[in-house]
Amino acid sequence: MCKRLGGLILLATCPWTVAQVPPPSLPTLCESGETAIFACGIGAKTVSMCQSVLPADGRVALRYRYGTPGKTPELTYPSRPQAAKDAFSFVTIGGPLWVISFDNQDVSYDVISALQASTLPQYNFTGIEVTTKEGRTQLRHCNPGSVVMDMRQLNNDFFPRYAPSLPRPDKSTFRMVSRSIPHGDNWVSTIEYPIIGDAGVDSEIEAFIKDCYTDDSGPDGHCSQTVAANLIRDHFLVLTFESFSYEEGTPHGQDGLSFKIFRREGTAWRALEKNSFIAEDPSCQRRYAALTNRRVFPELTEKGAAQWKFGDLFQIAEQLPTADGLLFFYESYALGPYIPPQPFLVDYKSLGSCFSGGRAQGR
Repeated sequence: MCKRLGGLILLATCPWTVAQVPPPSLPTLCESGETAIFACGIGAKTVSMCQSVLPADGRVALRYRYGTPGKTPELTYPSRPQAAKDAFSFVTIGGPLWVISFDNQDVSYDVISALQASTLPQYNFTGIEVTTKEGRTQLRHCNPGSVVMDMRQLNNDFFPRYAPSLPRPDKSTFRMVSRSIPHGDNWVSTIEYPIIGDAGVDSEIEAFIKDCYTDDSGPDGHCSQTVAANLIRDHFLVLTFESFSYEEGTPHGQDGLSFKIFRREGTAWRALEKNSFIAEDPSCQRRYAALTNRRVFPELTEKGAAQWKFGDLFQIAEQLPTADGLLFFYESYALGPYIPPQPFLVDYKSLGSCFSGGRAQGR
């Protein structure tokens, strides 16, 4: 039986979870001291994702290389080793499909492995998807029989990173409560949350925070329930609720992310309606519906784009105030079972009078 956490399937509990693949025997572009976690031939070329460990702090580093074995790679990213979670994003989607993504000089790269999953017949592509800033996409398929993969070698320091990349404040102006709860020798729950000092906001946080360990979890791993509080322009309070679970030996982690936004009214905080930051004036609604279409449609497949009518993509886009402007983004499954489009930011000057400041709940 497959188990779910926050609406996501825990792959480690599914009967079709991919077994560990032996170390690669085909040529890769990895250097001495690196391990190939993924490689395949693409025509006469080779693509490789190479893992190493940073000697300064022991974190995992990951580098992408593309080129001809025995020659200098045509592309190496990043140019110098750095922590994988700082250079790449990683996604698994409801089955043995995973994607490692990065941007380089206005070009987006997605290294995709579907592993020919019978449970996901719509995903039969393994290789590289390259997308230009104009939205043109090229698929480069792995040569049949050339794929080697050992994702289980990838250090778990990488896995908590889930696309899309959204603001996750690492510092808070509020007093933080943090504790770790060990379970046996090899499993730990981490709980961290702020104290706001407002009864209504603090009750929202308390309703979320709990010891996230469950008795049916595997023998090795960790989970966390965390809340970050971020002050935006001094009068918005953004709470980021995040739950995470990682089970040792599985090729992924499970991450749940949500937001709740409050506006300062006197000495209290007032909860705001979700996605209420664009004024209800019809011209504003049309303007940002059109903008959303222009930004999002190029990132959708032809089949995925065909199901949406004008205004739909705008209506389901999440809206998040930031220090610089309003961020539009999509939750992982909002547009279907695939990687969501990248977030885009509209600065406050451009928003002008179309920025409503958010509508209070129960108005």
